[in-house]
Amino acid sequence: MNSNQLITYFSTVLQNIANQIGIHNNWLDDKETEKLIESILFSLDQLGVAVEEVFPEELLKAYFGGVDKGTSLLRDAGLSIPATLALNANGQIAQGFSSSYHMDAVQELIRDSLLDLRAAINRTKRSSKETIEETIQEFRTEVAKGLFVGDNNKGVTKRVIKNFFQRGFTAFRTTDGKNLPLDFYASTLTRTKMKQANVNGAVNRYKENDVYLVQINEHQPTCHVCAQLQGMVISLTGEHEGFLSVNDSGVSLPPWHPNCEHSVRPFIIRYKQEGEVEKAKGRWKGFNPAKDVRSKAQRKAYDKEQAIRRKANAEKKMYARYQMALGDEAPKTVGAFRRMKRQNTIRFQELQSQYRRTMRDVRNNGTQ
Repeated sequence: MNSNQLITYFSTVLQNIANQIGIHNNWLDDKETEKLIESILFSLDQLGVAVEEVFPEELLKAYFGGVDKGTSLLRDAGLSIPATLALNANGQIAQGFSSSYHMDAVQELIRDSLLDLRAAINRTKRSSKETIEETIQEFRTEVAKGLFVGDNNKGVTKRVIKNFFQRGFTAFRTTDGKNLPLDFYASTLTRTKMKQANVNGAVNRYKENDVYLVQINEHQPTCHVCAQLQGMVISLTGEHEGFLSVNDSGVSLPPWHPNCEHSVRPFIIRYKQEGEVEKAKGRWKGFNPAKDVRSKAQRKAYDKEQAIRRKANAEKKMYARYQMALGDEAPKTVGAFRRMKRQNTIRFQELQSQYRRTMRDVRNNGTQ
């Protein structure tokens, strides 16, 4: 399993849990509900096992992949160093690169990443269990007070589904009160850490060869944050006149967000023409990290790209809701659901009507 497969595995596990929630119909049977909770917690524990097995190795590969890319770029820039690879064909670290300089750097990243993912999984376990138990207790209290009229089992089932939509898979709560589900948070964290490992590997390779100026690569379309710094030459020490450094406000190395595609290459002054160096320094004049420097066309292209991503993410969330509400009636995979939705098939229209009826019942029961 690689990092992309790990991200998919997170979504698959949560989809399976959502399906269990959707088809469970004995919420007021304490023993049956406890079995379901245990099954959910076990599934999340298995996620934790997969993380421990897969993520450290993937981060190590990403880091030393960055080291090897750094070696290649240093040679392209004119530095005479051996083309020795840090990782061999079997994924083993070459002897010359197993020093504490590199191993300490990658182990720190692995340690921090695992702590974050473990905490996210534990928060999800807690939120899942609490959501079920609190919902059932609240429902029983309403029944005891005569505030609910109807089929008790159907009533509590709809309540649990509704509350799981809102908070059941919460792995992280933002400062503005948003609940981030585990699959989204884990995907974001994994992509960010993998990119960070790759960039760190390259940067440490540059430092290892006494290169302390780096240039950010450029690509389009890009966001307003990346647009500020792409193409800029940044000092890693703050000791290069005319260049801002990672110690200055508003200046840092990528990744700047989870989907960031930027990286760094060495900028070796002794191999540059004087005009190139002065041009690189000149780009810092008037630098304002709060200003969007993109053209109207560039902003439009980026917004179009983001709209496509938002549509895909919205469909993924929609599928999770349908799966939880409809159980086995929902399509087996998000891909099948997406195709059905985009083609607006008769079957999708039927599922849409069924979902709306279910959610209408949830709202109606919630007010009784």
